[in-house]
Amino acid sequence: MLKWGFGQSQDPISRSERTEARDDDAQLLKRMRDAVAKAAPELAELAAANADLAHWTEEVDARRRAEAEEDLDRCREKVVAVIRWWLSQRCPACSGRKFQTVEGTNRLSAKLCRSCGGTGLREVPHQQEGRRLACWFDQCVERARASIGRRLRSGS
Repeated sequence: MLKWGFGQSQDPISRSERTEARDDDAQLLKRMRDAVAKAAPELAELAAANADLAHWTEEVDARRRAEAEEDLDRCREKVVAVIRWWLSQRCPACSGRKFQTVEGTNRLSAKLCRSCGGTGLREVPHQQEGRRLACWFDQCVERARASIGRRLRSGS
């Protein structure tokens, strides 16, 4: 999911803030490198500029690591939710039977389940991203089944 970019925040404000921060970081590091280059004739200034450059480079790297960790955490949450859905897709309200149960009995009424709209299935979590991941799961299962079938046919 990280390769697909699913860990990134969907909030346009935080995404733009992250882009602005990266632009600011790039400008800051450029200024620091220029200062190091200009200070080359004077060794004392060069050492101070070099120390500043090392400090700011480390700070930018720490920010990037924190962003990557946030993306990974978001991906983990999404993957867990989709795996849980994929393993049990039945609607919890009607147990996949598509109709409401009559209170006090185990019989079904003629009314469609309100939670699933009469499909008997839960909605895939995380909209398009969840559907894409669930399709990938299904493709993996199909490839595994085909591989097992080929091995069984070639072995007999």
